[in-house]
Amino acid sequence: RVNDPYAAPEDDVRPPLAVGLYVEADIGGKTVDDAFVLPRSALRGRSQVLVVEDERLYFRNVIVLRSDSEHIIVTDGLTTGERVCISPLDTVVDGMRIRSSAGVKRGIG
Repeated sequence: RVNDPYAAPEDDVRPPLAVGLYVEADIGGKTVDDAFVLPRSALRGRSQVLVVEDERLYFRNVIVLRSDSEHIIVTDGLTTGERVCISPLDTVVDGMRIRSSAGVKRGIG
């Protein structure tokens, strides 16, 4: 945000900021440690994923930091090495027995 974009700059190096003018800017953000990026299809409802343990599915509450149309970023509720179901399943019961495919990727993180 520029408080007074049309004011003449103090250093006389740049012109006043007019509508449509290109600018170079640094935008700060925060770094998040120990986060997991998962496909959007892994999200069940607003804050749950399905974790695979001993060939069974279990609902797990997670904290979703951010989501878009393709991915979610989970900051709490998962640990490295856990398997997460990304298949779109219509009906799931907690503890439901499954048979995983041979080509499944093991672990996240």
